[in-house]
Amino acid sequence: MKFKKKCLIFGSSGKVSDEIIKIFYSNNFFIYGVSKKTKPKIKIENYKHIFFNIKKPISSKIKNLLKDKNLKFIFFSINKNEKKVNFEYDFNLLLKYHLFFPIRVARFIKKRNDIKLVIINSDAILKNNSNFLYIGAKLMSSIFVNFSKYYYPKIKFYSLLMGKLNKSNKKRFNLTLKRLIQNKIKNKSMNLNIGNLNKSPYLKL
Repeated sequence: MKFKKKCLIFGSSGKVSDEIIKIFYSNNFFIYGVSKKTKPKIKIENYKHIFFNIKKPISSKIKNLLKDKNLKFIFFSINKNEKKVNFEYDFNLLLKYHLFFPIRVARFIKKRNDIKLVIINSDAILKNNSNFLYIGAKLMSSIFVNFSKYYYPKIKFYSLLMGKLNKSNKKRFNLTLKRLIQNKIKNKSMNLNIGNLNKSPYLKL
């Protein structure tokens, strides 16, 4: 079977990515997952895995995929799982994962207007009791999304602010993905707070 729509997930081995894979599988997407070491536990036929370290230059295999006219979604669900070194090193590494790598990908596809880039961010930026470095990197990522239209006017950016994937959060997250797939969220460059969808004019439970 030839799939007309494709989805690419950077950081595909986590729990959030499992939900992304399920939703896009049920909507007849072929899914490409990218991670440094581990494949996702979900076993489906329309999935292909690519091992890649995002600290390295974008590989030719991923570049070819980014050029694919059937690619419609790119997700960034990347988690830093490395030993702490010092403030400067750790913060720079978080920025590479949550800000600079999505920008690298956006720069490569900046002439296309048919791809949605979705960054899985955190509602920790709305709180004051989380890790400073983590909040700082996520906050800069979400601010970039708000201003990305000035740098990449053709690309649709979305930042999903969410907490832990519990039963309630999962329902809201899945609803958001479905609305994105159905093209019911028209605005570009916006942050969507998964915990408060009822307050959004674009998403209602």
